[in-house]
Amino acid sequence: MSGCRCDEELRELRLRVALLEASAQPEPWLDKQAVAKHYSVGVRTVEHWIREGAPMYLHEGKRKGLLSKVDPWLGRRGYLPSTKRGGKIASENRNGAAPRERPAPDTGNGGSDVLEA
Repeated sequence: MSGCRCDEELRELRLRVALLEASAQPEPWLDKQAVAKHYSVGVRTVEHWIREGAPMYLHEGKRKGLLSKVDPWLGRRGYLPSTKRGGKIASENRNGAAPRERPAPDTGNGGSDVLEA
């Protein structure tokens, strides 16, 4: 009977090792282009974030970051990827104000939606 118990323990140990190996995959370092693509912004926006102190470091000779560090940094500054406008994260404009709704374009017919013959 002791052989059966050893087999169960060995299977359990193998399962634990497999789970640890799967969870031990290192997070990839993303360059500026990959970070920009992830957040649907331009590379210049990422460069601006770096100047503001975004956690992106020199790694293998290039400026790179980990999403697990960049995500919280963006969140603390109010950048919400769910509020994208025109390919840019639109939490504020250059003056620090919230973005405004744009008025509908004037159709040139005095505000009437009906065309007269």
